[in-house]
Amino acid sequence: MTSIRRLGQADRDALDAFLLNHRASSMFLRSNVLQAGVVDGPARYQGLYVGAFDGAHLTDVAAHYWNGHIILQAPTAPVELAIAVAQESQRVVTGILGPWSQVKVVEPEMDIDRSCLGKVVPEYLYTLDLSALKIPKSLSTGLVGYRRAAPEDVPVLVAWR
Repeated sequence: MTSIRRLGQADRDALDAFLLNHRASSMFLRSNVLQAGVVDGPARYQGLYVGAFDGAHLTDVAAHYWNGHIILQAPTAPVELAIAVAQESQRVVTGILGPWSQVKVVEPEMDIDRSCLGKVVPEYLYTLDLSALKIPKSLSTGLVGYRRAAPEDVPVLVAWR
C-alpha cells in the first residue's frame, strides 16, 4: 500500500539513497538538499518535501521550493505527489521541473499561473557511462596535452561558450 507524507530531516538518508538511484534526473533536488537539508522555509534552496512510500520503501519525491517551483522525481505517482506537495506548502506554483514524462502529466493537473512560465519544453538530461568513455587518440598519444583552466583563461572560455 502506498502512503504519502511530508519528509523531514529523519528521512534524509532514505531521500539521499533514493535520489542517488535517479542521479541523472535529480541534480536540482540533490543540490538543494545538500545546500539546505530537508528544511522548509523562505530561504534559497529551502523547500517542503513529500514522499510516497510502499511500506517503508521511498518510491517517489516531490519538493515545492521557496521560489514556487515544484521539482519531481516521482516515477510511480507524479500527479499525486505534485498535488500533495502544493497543498501541503500552500505556495503558489510558478513552475514544474523534473523528468519530462512526469512534468507533462503533472502540468495540466496543476493550478499554475501560466503567465509566470517561460518556455514549456523538455530539458534533456544526460548521463555518461565512464566505462564507455573513449580518450581521443591525440590525447592518449601525447600529441596534445591538457591542464586545469586558470583565471587567465576566463576570456577564452567565455568566448567559447
